[in-house]
Amino acid sequence: MPGNMKGHTMHRETLRKIISQPTKAQEELRRHLADCKRVSLEDKKILSRNLGSLAEAINPTNPKAAIKQIIAQSGLKGAVEDKPKRYFQLDGDKEPKEGFATEGLKFVKLAEVAGELNCSVKRDDYKKKARYEAIQKLAHGTSFAPALPHNSHENQALQAVIDEYCVRVAEAIGDRSKIQDLWTSLRSTPVTIESQYLDKNTPPSPWGKAACVPEDIITAAGRQFLFSPNDAPEYAHYEVWSEPAVELGHISISHKVRLFTIPKSMRELFTSELYRGEADLPALRRLNSWLESIGYSEADSLLSEDDDAEVGSWQNYNICFVYKVYINAKEKSDGTISLGMKLEPIPYGEFEMTGQTLSFLSSNSHGATQAVENYCLTQEAGPVGLECILQPDLTGEYDFENQDNLVFIQTFYDRAFDGTVLGPVAFADSSWQTFNSNFWIEDIELEEFQSLQGLDVELSDPRAQKLLYGTDRIKFFPSIAQSESIAGAARRGSIAASILHNLDHADDENLISNKLLKVSQVTAASGLNFISSMIEKHRTSLARI
Repeated sequence: MPGNMKGHTMHRETLRKIISQPTKAQEELRRHLADCKRVSLEDKKILSRNLGSLAEAINPTNPKAAIKQIIAQSGLKGAVEDKPKRYFQLDGDKEPKEGFATEGLKFVKLAEVAGELNCSVKRDDYKKKARYEAIQKLAHGTSFAPALPHNSHENQALQAVIDEYCVRVAEAIGDRSKIQDLWTSLRSTPVTIESQYLDKNTPPSPWGKAACVPEDIITAAGRQFLFSPNDAPEYAHYEVWSEPAVELGHISISHKVRLFTIPKSMRELFTSELYRGEADLPALRRLNSWLESIGYSEADSLLSEDDDAEVGSWQNYNICFVYKVYINAKEKSDGTISLGMKLEPIPYGEFEMTGQTLSFLSSNSHGATQAVENYCLTQEAGPVGLECILQPDLTGEYDFENQDNLVFIQTFYDRAFDGTVLGPVAFADSSWQTFNSNFWIEDIELEEFQSLQGLDVELSDPRAQKLLYGTDRIKFFPSIAQSESIAGAARRGSIAASILHNLDHADDENLISNKLLKVSQVTAASGLNFISSMIEKHRTSLARI
């Protein structure tokens, strides 16, 4: 269809806005903290220390300079500028004689500025996300923060073992790789990774073989990846290449949602082939009339609650969102190493076979990837794929050269176990990733979904902790040999169980810790070699003088 790229670009922008939107929990945390006029003594001590940590993350070598920068950008002069230690506590600082500050709103404003300054991608959506994440870090450990999961007495011994595992792996990476040297060098010499399609006309890098990125860092069929000086960090495609990562497997998170079922007599009109190339205008007009008859509203994307099977009805479904999950090495504000967790969507059309389920995975219009299983509509466990079709608006004008009169809906297709498409069964409105949709039965599940988009955090983060230990709705499927997620001290089907089984039983080449150490060594060596090659080229040019 002409102009499709415009539509997809529009929906990438929509996803960017959705991902950057704070969850209700994040908004409530900000409001609760900002509205507090007098913070308790214990809380304000922690807030001051956490705010100091945010400053250290901006400038580890000179956090006092970062504090001045935060205050200047926040616009909070006067008392904050005159008595910064009332708000910022660094390592070794004594309690200020005047006592810690008590007004929650000032702590919030300072944290928001710190979040923006520490955001490596200088784009509005990234900065907005960074502000709310900084407030979460500010409130960590205080009475304002929600209680962390898995803090019962029964869990403490298990968590202590996992914590010790993380410490030992981080120490091994620090001792046996030069990754910290790379991080130090990147502060003064930013480097990014560029992607090129391989063909006869692909130009070589001006920096020679040193620019070639090893496959241990990133690889893709038909493409080559090259190190390059990063002159526009806000537009870098691979901002976190310097944080070594190892794929652990796939994680499936189940949610109960609502979809509008399509009556059998209308399902042929939802076949996506109708809207690729030349459109069947009579079919579009019939579909348009049916949407009007069931109460579809272009303005608010809502549908009627009619339970008549002839016109379709709302049904409850179980939907599983599937992501690739990675363990990675991250730089802390003090320059030391911690372990982290990263989630990524699945590439289009990838199949995942396990002993328990087969899911066909496909991309929706926003690029997020889902594996959907239909339980409620047909009472069968047959997989259902999620696709997107272009739908005409209600004006009756079908000018496909103009994308402005088209709206997106999400259509769910029955699939056989081999992935064969059997036909459309239900659809959701295009706002399904927001609170404006009937899609979500529980707001808290939408909050969880939104909070996991683009997740890349330290393992101590509450979201990572929940994924690490698992729940009845969260299942992990390992991709590393000898890392089966078998029941033991940790829950069966959890990442923690997989890590511990791997630690106990894996051969050296399959140990997760060894794999992460190897990637760290390769990342550090290749990154430092590229920086050295640039410096050496400049040194050679000195002979021209």
